[in-house]
Amino acid sequence: MPSHRSQHNCESIKREIIAIIRELKDPRLIEDFISVLKISSSDDCSHFNVFVSALGGIEKASKAAACLQAAEGVIRKKLGEKCRVRYIPHLKFVATDALEYGMNISKKIDEVIHNYPQKNSQTARAKEKRTNSLPEIVKKIESSDFFCIITHDYPDGDAIGSSVALCRILQQLGKHAQIRFGTAIPKKFEFLLNYVQIQNFEPKTYISVDLADTNLLHDDLKTFSEKIDICIDHHKSNKNYANLRLVDTFAAASCEVIFDLSVALGYNIDMETATCLYVGIATDTGGFMYSNTSSNTHRIVSNLMEKNISADKINENIFIVEPQKKFKLKRIAYNNLNFSFKNKVAISQITIEEMEKIGVLDSELDGLASIPIQIEGIKIGAVIREKSNNICKVSVRTNAEIDANEFCSIFGGGGHKKAGGFIISGNATTARKKIIEAIKSFTGWQE
Repeated sequence: MPSHRSQHNCESIKREIIAIIRELKDPRLIEDFISVLKISSSDDCSHFNVFVSALGGIEKASKAAACLQAAEGVIRKKLGEKCRVRYIPHLKFVATDALEYGMNISKKIDEVIHNYPQKNSQTARAKEKRTNSLPEIVKKIESSDFFCIITHDYPDGDAIGSSVALCRILQQLGKHAQIRFGTAIPKKFEFLLNYVQIQNFEPKTYISVDLADTNLLHDDLKTFSEKIDICIDHHKSNKNYANLRLVDTFAAASCEVIFDLSVALGYNIDMETATCLYVGIATDTGGFMYSNTSSNTHRIVSNLMEKNISADKINENIFIVEPQKKFKLKRIAYNNLNFSFKNKVAISQITIEEMEKIGVLDSELDGLASIPIQIEGIKIGAVIREKSNNICKVSVRTNAEIDANEFCSIFGGGGHKKAGGFIISGNATTARKKIIEAIKSFTGWQE
């Protein structure tokens, strides 16, 4: 464990590095709008990795990183003049693929403010929770009507369960409510749609659920990005984009947050709503096996099971029975596994051609992300899925030693401590190379 003084020195050095880079007059750094995305250090603060991005993309960022690396001597000299430390650290500048990351300054400031622990919080849970006053959100819902509920693209069990549960709650409270999914939902969750009425109207109030960032919306729904009135979520990477927020990062699933909201609304949860909430919580906790499962999770589930839900059938439908196409795709994912960093990293990739050959849809791909991390000894597991000839979606799972949310932020993504994801340019092969380089810089591991 580094000492408090060592940690303080590291933080001081980080701040000075950023300041010095801003002072450099090299036109290559000014013209390409270079941004320092993150700085990580070794335990003894002898080496620092400085991750830089550029508005022009990875190519511009790579040139900027090379420029900064060439100026390492000058930067270290300035560090020596500004920092009172015995040893000036070596610097390695790393280009990232986080396009346009950090260009929205107001969002950056807002995120810092809302991530900062509240001074008057009584418990660790309250400190971490980033939310407006719950009564204020209840008042907004009670005084509004014609709700539209939206969630992220490729919705999973929690996104679908929380969307349908909230829609049913609103409808049973006498409100008009509808859900808009950008893409088809997995067949195993389609039965939940029977619990809400189809209502056609022009929305006036927009609520997002399980949506950390509006960039994760389907293209057809991105027109609603600036219209979201209320955000209900549980991701640490939440960008605080809505006017009213109910974001509990201690909740295992957004469905836990919906449960809290239902209590505040005075809604008596019925069997159908309980089923939706159970589906979301069960899927986001991996059948209550993941570390995000808390005592509060079990208390909520206990309440839901008192509503006579068919938990055994739900579990069988979600975790056991699989379509034949999905099984074939999993076999491909296993065959495509590649190991690196002395078997600490496992990465699989699935191409568009392989998906088309089987005839599988994007909505049927849930669950593949956990395949690599299930292997003994793996600390970082990833599944790369081609979405087009030049875009890939990457799902990351990690063990307790590696923060998946922090790693995914290198590429402009995010998530949770052990699960995250991001979008990356290139095909599956080039994406894998970029990920390997990022892991090398992020962890200091050697292949």
